[in-house]
Amino acid sequence: MKRTLIIGLVLASAALAALPATILSIMPGAGKLDGTASAAGSVPPGPPLVLYGAVSGVAGGTSVTITNNANGAYCGRGTVISDAGSTYYVVDVYASSQAPGCGTPGASLSLALYFAPTTPTTGGRTATANVTWNAGSAKVDVTPGSALPIAGFAPVTSRDGLYY
Repeated sequence: MKRTLIIGLVLASAALAALPATILSIMPGAGKLDGTASAAGSVPPGPPLVLYGAVSGVAGGTSVTITNNANGAYCGRGTVISDAGSTYYVVDVYASSQAPGCGTPGASLSLALYFAPTTPTTGGRTATANVTWNAGSAKVDVTPGSALPIAGFAPVTSRDGLYY
């Protein structure tokens, strides 16, 4: 009884081990690294630029988004960290292989940093940073401008005096 069970388990594990190879063998182009489209899809994107620095007037925990001033492309996100009474931001600025229109090695970028509002009654704040994009990290201290205005609306009444 035990011998039959052990032989059955061995055969089942061998069948499961061969399953990925069987699937790859019946899929055209799968698993080939010869420069075809299947190989290009398996290459991971390049690493981002980690941009960090001191920021004043922004609370810790605030989210930060990055856009490229030249083309408006969304190029990354990060957060503000409070440490020993100081605040710092840390963001990943994506490579162009991660997000089209973002960093390429050696290219100068003018980036807009948007610090999200911490309460619904205040607007977010923006700052700019000029960097040369290279994979790795760069320190750029920024000073955000004043809070952006909040878009509001006034109710409009119709002729019968009701809001619509």
